[in-house]
Amino acid sequence: MVVDGQQAIRASFSRAEEALRSLRESAAPARAIEETAQRLLAVEADQAASVEELRATCETLAAHAEEGLTAARQANDRDSEQHLMELAAAAKRQMG
Repeated sequence: MVVDGQQAIRASFSRAEEALRSLRESAAPARAIEETAQRLLAVEADQAASVEELRATCETLAAHAEEGLTAARQANDRDSEQHLMELAAAAKRQMG
């Protein structure tokens, strides 16, 4: 009976070691997935900041084009007026 008890203990240790090995093997891919997710979040944040910067630049461009358009109209400069109208419209389209 003592032998049966020792065999049962060895079998339990063997199953525990197998479970530990399996957990270790699955931990590496889980860490890789977590690291990839963190990198994706960082890229997303950078992209959002870039989009906001681009939107602000388009707003500034549209405002300057409108100012130039006003000056071109006052100077009766039809060529510049047309170009500035197109520039202002393009900038506004980029802003959404």
